[in-house]
Amino acid sequence: MACVRSQYSICFLTWSALLLFRVSVHDVEASCCQKVFHKKVGDTVEFSSCLPSEGVAYAEWRLGHLMIAEKDVKVSENPQFKDRLNLNPTDFNLTVTRLTLQDSGYYSFISGYGTNQRPTVIITLQVHEPITTQPVLTSNSTWHSRNESCTFLLECSATSDISRVTYKWTVGNRSMNGSTLQYYTRKKDGDIIFTCTVSNYVSEMSTSETFKCSNDTDELSSQETMSSFSTLVHLILWPVIGILLIIVTLISLLVYMKSKDLLCHRLIQSPSTNQSLSTDQTVNQDESSQQVYSSLLHGDLSVYETMTGSNNTPNGRQDDPLESSDYYNLDPQSATGP
Repeated sequence: MACVRSQYSICFLTWSALLLFRVSVHDVEASCCQKVFHKKVGDTVEFSSCLPSEGVAYAEWRLGHLMIAEKDVKVSENPQFKDRLNLNPTDFNLTVTRLTLQDSGYYSFISGYGTNQRPTVIITLQVHEPITTQPVLTSNSTWHSRNESCTFLLECSATSDISRVTYKWTVGNRSMNGSTLQYYTRKKDGDIIFTCTVSNYVSEMSTSETFKCSNDTDELSSQETMSSFSTLVHLILWPVIGILLIIVTLISLLVYMKSKDLLCHRLIQSPSTNQSLSTDQTVNQDESSQQVYSSLLHGDLSVYETMTGSNNTPNGRQDDPLESSDYYNLDPQSATGP
């Protein structure tokens, strides 16, 4: 009886050890499996299932919630991955070719034995645009005459629109991170080489420039400042002059149009004014003639006295105005005589 119990215990321990060994092997395989990939556009990537393939009843790959490949089923015909996916039927590894930026994301491998699901394997893929041009380096410096030293302010920028890039400066045997660098040096240090490197996970590009600390540095900086100020003045001055010219032209045009309208108005009024004046003169002449004629009919002597004046005869007596008048015989009472 004791022997049977001993054999049973040995079998149980052996089975437990094998099970633990198998689980540990699975964990080692899963832990050693690559879970993060950084690739550039156009590359090819292969995702490992990271689990044993024996006895697997079902297996599938997903990108987020989108199923893109499944065991014993043709790979997805999704337009994003058309003719770019390959599922290995033996180990269930997934290969994606001709990568694009849209392929970035979280890929999950789901599998199981019958109704028992195994742990889900999640893999991260980041597809990057490669850097193909050198970065641009700009600088500004200040000369300190008191101790004959310089302060350099440099900036490095990537020429292409690429996200998630890092910047590194190298000066001699020193390295600094960041897109800008402020560096202090003395005149006696001579030429200094500044190297800027811009990089991402799949590529990098560098550019270098040599600077020397001298009192010409401040002069050059002042010249650059004056040049920038002059450019700014031109950019502001010329548009202002153009606007003023337009305003003056518009005012001159308005004045010209107003004076032209006034002249035309006067020309239109002149004939009617002359005609009115002529009519008034004709009416006045007619009234004057009528008054004279009326005076003649009523025997008004004052008019004729004015016309003949007071004339003396040779005998020294004053003639009778009525007798000396040319119109004397016109009196109706004297026309018949004694």
